[in-house]
Amino acid sequence: MKPIATLILLSLTSAPTMSAQTMIDGQGALDRFEAGMAAIKTQDYVTARIKFDEACQWGVGTACYNLGMMYWKGDGVPNDQVKAFDYYAKACRGRESDNKYINAQACWNLAVAHSDGLGGRTKDLVRAMEFADKACANGFESAYCDK
Repeated sequence: MKPIATLILLSLTSAPTMSAQTMIDGQGALDRFEAGMAAIKTQDYVTARIKFDEACQWGVGTACYNLGMMYWKGDGVPNDQVKAFDYYAKACRGRESDNKYINAQACWNLAVAHSDGLGGRTKDLVRAMEFADKACANGFESAYCDK
């Protein structure tokens, strides 16, 4: 396993993810997610925030991640690291007992947060490693992840 020092903030500057997990609970959550993505493309951040929030409440991890990115960047909402990482935490949890709804990028961002003490998180290398391992286990690709 590579040292936690390899965590980088590059993941925090990437654009919102362009795909969502398929929902068992119905098409409504995915429709809301897609409406949020369409709103982001036109920089209609008010609609994007509302639609991503609705989809996030249904457990679409990528919608939670995108909300976190909006708060991280201050896109149409106040720049708020604490709120951003709260949404990343929702995205990393995914749906109860169903790992396919986890957003691996959000888990990685939480690893960085705990490694560097960002977003109201305390520096905690053990927690950082847990989130980094969860990111890797859920498809995040990085030099840190064992291949």
